[in-house]
Amino acid sequence: MELLTIFTPAYNRAYILPQLYNSLLKQTDTRFEWVIVDDGSKDNTEELVGSWIAEGKIKIIFKKQENQGKHIAINTGLTLASGELFFIVDSDDYLADDAVEKIISFWEESQPKEDVAGIIAYRKFLNGNIIGTKLPLEIKQCKMWEMASKYQSSGDKAPIFRTEVFKKYPYPKFEGEKFLGESYVFNQIDESYDMLVMDEGLYFCDYRPDGLSQDFRRLYRNNPKGFLAVYEQSVNHAINLKQRLKTTAHILCLRLKLHCFWKGFKGKRFFLKVSATPLAFALYFKIFVLKRSDVKAFAETQAK
Repeated sequence: MELLTIFTPAYNRAYILPQLYNSLLKQTDTRFEWVIVDDGSKDNTEELVGSWIAEGKIKIIFKKQENQGKHIAINTGLTLASGELFFIVDSDDYLADDAVEKIISFWEESQPKEDVAGIIAYRKFLNGNIIGTKLPLEIKQCKMWEMASKYQSSGDKAPIFRTEVFKKYPYPKFEGEKFLGESYVFNQIDESYDMLVMDEGLYFCDYRPDGLSQDFRRLYRNNPKGFLAVYEQSVNHAINLKQRLKTTAHILCLRLKLHCFWKGFKGKRFFLKVSATPLAFALYFKIFVLKRSDVKAFAETQAK
């Protein structure tokens, strides 16, 4: 059995997917499988991957499903995975030649206890620079939410999970929505597990114009239930008043959109919610009322 499952969700990425495939062919340790879930692509992704499977150079497991979003593709990938570790590598990114070797060596040498859910490694820009800032070297184990909030380590990281742990926390599907931040499950895992910190940049990342992260406003508008679920988790991890106020404003803004604004005032943090209300209405007006052209014009006016 392969120790590592590399999982890739793909949607209309046949033009860039060969970059990742070629990086997997160069791996110095072949104890991995590549699981690809095609989330309803309309390009030739299926035919392309089929040609690679026919080559037989690495183990590839492929499944195509109706377009439902990356988070549901992850659920499907977990059902197909047989590796002890599960590593999400997006279709427009790729790995260092020795990434698999270093992950497996680190995991075997660490002999992690049951309270550890996996490994946190670093991502790099294509020029080789680390994305964001590293954790302090003395931090060998922590929770994912602590990286930015407690240790001021910025930038996206590269988490690698125990497959059996990740399977315990399937992503929910919200009717009519196709996006849910991966942190929704990461936050749940944080409640019971730590992650080991691996001081290595293994994952090369390019934030492409057609990537999910490039249009936050559109995602926010089209997936209010998913964003609300994530923000309601995140408020519990806010470490100062400014963070709590901002997160609470997003919660109230989304509840306003979902026609359940006053229900948000039930429970604790009543005075915080009252304080966040003006900001919540400002967010609602900016995101759900103003058109993109209006926002751009307003920003240009303020810059003058």
